[in-house]
Amino acid sequence: MFLNQVLGRAAVLVGALVAASSAEAACNYSSPSVGLSVQSPGSPAGVQVGVMRISATVTAGSLQTHSSDSHCSSYNGSGSAAIYLNNRYIGSNIVDINSASFPDGLYLLRADGHDNNGGYASAQQQIWIRNNGIHPAVFNLQEYINLNPDLAAAFGGDPGRTMAHWLYFGIREGRQAHLTFRVNDYLEGYQDLIAAFGADYPRAIDHYIQFGASEGRVGHFLLRPEVFNVHYYYAIHPDLQAAFPGDVEALKRHFVTSGINEGRKSKENFTAPNYLNRHADLLAAFGGGNYRAAAKHYVQFGQREGRNGN
Repeated sequence: MFLNQVLGRAAVLVGALVAASSAEAACNYSSPSVGLSVQSPGSPAGVQVGVMRISATVTAGSLQTHSSDSHCSSYNGSGSAAIYLNNRYIGSNIVDINSASFPDGLYLLRADGHDNNGGYASAQQQIWIRNNGIHPAVFNLQEYINLNPDLAAAFGGDPGRTMAHWLYFGIREGRQAHLTFRVNDYLEGYQDLIAAFGADYPRAIDHYIQFGASEGRVGHFLLRPEVFNVHYYYAIHPDLQAAFPGDVEALKRHFVTSGINEGRKSKENFTAPNYLNRHADLLAAFGGGNYRAAAKHYVQFGQREGRNGN
């Protein structure tokens, strides 16, 4: 009798365990999924410049096998994701970072997510961070379009596609993207840069941004100290004082776009019309009124030849 009771209770206990095990087996969940996106306003597709918002979302796995056991559905829910840039943890779910904090290059972005069911998933993508190419000292979107009419025809002024062209093609083609910077002029104006970089335009641009500008180097032949002094240019032209009070960058832009063509005096010992008209060989070579060519000649040859720039 006692043995039968024990066996009966054991059977009940085993039955309960089997039922519980069946209920546990009924809680069959699919794996979660992770979505990963990067937004950088004004940047071209695939290139991140400035502030980036990185978002990782986790969609929880779903219950695959129906069960009447209430505990199955209690595990459903959302989750969270840890975000890594080149295996460096930078935050969770939504992270804002500035691309300027990272060296230019190709990066691996990864999000590791988990849901409340205990499921795990990961997503990753490559992103290209490029700060130097979009630096305001060498790139201005509207000026790039204005200086390269074929781009307006090709992209219709679309900012993303135009910026992408500059980064992927324009830099290497030596195109001008800023009124006061021309990479060819920058290289040709300094023998040490020619020796170091040859015709490597990306490296020349990086040099100007990182070192050249702070060293007082200039990236446009019309702004070379042989032919231009911004303080003198400002001092002797009252109309410019009224139009651009103390604005050095505006004065430089005025000279390269208008002042040189107007034949304005730009330095104590250089005036483009005088230089051109004083030398018959230059007048014959460049024609009357070609003051830009005259200024370039003086920078490249005239001063070393001892020619009078006034």
